[in-house]
Amino acid sequence: MQKNKKNLLFVVIIFFILELHLFSTKLFFISLPIINICFIVHSIKFSKNLSNAILPSILASSVSSFTILLENKIIIQILLTSATFFLFWFYNLQSTFLSKRTFDSTSNYKNITLYGNFIAFYFSSSFIYGLLAYLSLNLFWLLILLTPLIALLIYNALNTISLEKKYINSINKTNNIKILWFIICIATVELACIIAFLPFNYMTLGLILSLCNYVTIGLTQHHIKGTLSRHNIQLYISVGLIGIILTTITTRWM
Repeated sequence: MQKNKKNLLFVVIIFFILELHLFSTKLFFISLPIINICFIVHSIKFSKNLSNAILPSILASSVSSFTILLENKIIIQILLTSATFFLFWFYNLQSTFLSKRTFDSTSNYKNITLYGNFIAFYFSSSFIYGLLAYLSLNLFWLLILLTPLIALLIYNALNTISLEKKYINSINKTNNIKILWFIICIATVELACIIAFLPFNYMTLGLILSLCNYVTIGLTQHHIKGTLSRHNIQLYISVGLIGIILTTITTRWM
């Protein structure tokens, strides 16, 4: 209960810092570094692991950045509030995982982290696609801005998958995590450049890339677990294709 109160206080502070740029766009360049510093300090203090700051930092930063492209104040408030609730949920499950490390706590923490990874991936990629469209920037800037985010989020996803103890030994034995990380990063960056040429708005482009990443991470998780089968491959590819098709036929063409 005490940890929940501390988590609530922390995310409320983050929420008010995120709200600063609504009063003045210039405050965005102040609020963004502050919240990232807060996440880093919080991770070092409570979880003793700097990598635990990756997801909350990118998620909050990407949602905050994404709202700059929006004009509807109600939608902006919904996004910031939803992100705050998600962070509160995330930190509560993380606290339970760090204190108990049972099968259920590990599974719950892994699931919310992977869900959060998808959300952070969507908002960060959508923002960058939107930024490139509004400022008429070329693909070089897409590579510069998106590559480090992709690398961090994929690292976070693979690191989360390896939390389940029964898979750690096999992962260390094959020593293929770094190779997988590198291959997925390169493939995702190249895919991001290809998707940038599609005639859709930035939100649709970000969702298409996020769905592709979802399929990749899902298949990679089964590969690491040793449960990759034809059924799993067909299932993930089908879900990804259906999601992309529904997205493209319901979106507004530019």
